[in-house]
Amino acid sequence: LQLKEFPSPARPVEVWVIGARSGMEGWLAEEGSWDFLTEVFPTSSWKLCLIGPEMRQDLRLGSRVEVESARLEGHEWIQKDGLRPDLVVCFNSGIGTLALSITKPWLLTVAALLKLDVPVLFTCFGLKERKGEEFLLRGLFKARVLVDFLENPFRQRPGDRPGCYRSLEVRPQESFLAPEGEAELCNAQLWWAQGSQLSAE
Repeated sequence: LQLKEFPSPARPVEVWVIGARSGMEGWLAEEGSWDFLTEVFPTSSWKLCLIGPEMRQDLRLGSRVEVESARLEGHEWIQKDGLRPDLVVCFNSGIGTLALSITKPWLLTVAALLKLDVPVLFTCFGLKERKGEEFLLRGLFKARVLVDFLENPFRQRPGDRPGCYRSLEVRPQESFLAPEGEAELCNAQLWWAQGSQLSAE
């Protein structure tokens, strides 16, 4: 991804966060935490669309980043006429768990996102979910890889207090462990996709 490919300052860079929740991404918006985008990229303006069935639409906003929220599934939002982002983010979607109750609602959304043919960032908790995403998104949906899986250099560390949870209290000695013993850390693994090979077949 190159910033030079983003739109001119005449319009904002539009980012969709699919699967957003009021208590996480919504809270960060209310706290003004997304303002860091204007600090890292001072020549660009930003519009953030927080989309998910657990989003409120009455966020109290006062940040330098334009924020819109919608209480919709991702594919329902995509079906709106004329909507197209510059990039999409799916934080810790749970797709890679391959648990039917979590994965099923994402199937229509993933298909619609890949059809848009824009860069999509996927993150997950660890290696187990990574394997699940490889199977589902790359194997079945034939997602085209822009950037292969890598460890997030800014990932949460064991003992950190997750800043994305409004009410969660975590003692320094605690860590999050999956049943197999793997530490489960927010956004530990990430990769980028754009479009699908199925679109060209």
